[in-house]
Parts: sequence; structure tokens; C-alpha cells
Amino acid sequence: MGLPRDPAAFAIRPAVRDDIPAIAALHVASWRESYAGLIDQRLIDERTVEARRAQWSAILDGPQRRTLVAHDRSALFGFASALILATPCDGYDSYLQLLYLSATAKGRGIGGALLRAIAASLLDEGCRSMVLRVLRRNPARAFYERFGARLAPDGLTIDAGLFDDVIYAFPDLHAIAQRSPSPTHSRSPA
Repeated sequence: MGLPRDPAAFAIRPAVRDDIPAIAALHVASWRESYAGLIDQRLIDERTVEARRAQWSAILDGPQRRTLVAHDRSALFGFASALILATPCDGYDSYLQLLYLSATAKGRGIGGALLRAIAASLLDEGCRSMVLRVLRRNPARAFYERFGARLAPDGLTIDAGLFDDVIYAFPDLHAIAQRSPSPTHSRSPA
């Protein structure tokens, strides 16, 4: 994948149906790369590109979902997807369900740009805060902490019990959306 060296050479935009094959392929590749040894390999292997295509066809049709992609002229190399919660959960009104990057995109500021962009998109929809789940042993936890995420008490029922994970909360989406890019990058999300 010919990822540009200059972070300004990529764009972030809402996902469209034509993105489904690339999103599905990236989703599967990210799981294989990031979660090997962290979760049961059978669960990783069950998530095929075909299964993810079907999943993403349904996801993009959801009215309470916001999905953004990072791309250049030739390739898609990251995506973020969040739910607007119909009923706030412990005071949080949105849920970042997915943020994945290609292996070549990590450490280039693209993950941070996606996180800022999804926060801005949620703010435009009237959301003020966000929660997410991260595997307990996932090194990407440091990425979210760098953006101000704090461990939250258990209680978030979305995706509960699927994996050994922790809940993080961003009480103020403005703080993420307005954050300046960092000149140094810590580990990006899976």
C-alpha cells in the first residue's frame, strides 16, 4: 500500500457503500495483526472478508452510525465507526465501536486524525461524550489515554462480555475534536 509520508496527503471523509470491500479487508487484516495472541485464534479466523462485507453492508445503513475513512487517491488505510446512543449510558451519548488502521498507517498521526474527526462528527450530531471498549491487554490503550480517555466503571452493556476488555470514557468530545496533532506519535489503535 503506497501510504504517503506526509500526513497532510490523506483525507478523511464519510464512508460510502463503495468503500465496503476495502473496509472489510482492512477490518480482517487488522484483527489478524492486532489480536493474535490476545483473543482465541478461532474468533479471529471466523471473521472473514465475506462476513465483514455483510456486516458492513448493514452497518452503513444504520441511521445512528457515523463511519469515517482515511484514504489517499489509491487506497483506504483506516476507518472509525461510532454509534449515537438513543439512550445515554451512564451519561455518555456515543460509543466508538471501531477504529482500525492498516499496518503501514500506524504511527503517522492518521489514527489521531480519525479520532478527532469522529469526535467532530459526533459533536455535529449533538453528542457531547463518548465511551469505548478496548481489550485489556491491547497496547493501543495508550493511544486513547494520550487523547484523554480515562477508565470508566463497568456498566456499558454494548458489546459486553464478548472479550476481556476495559471501558474508557471521553467526557468531553470538544477536547478531542480540538486537539492539535502531536509531533510524536505513540502506538496507534489496532
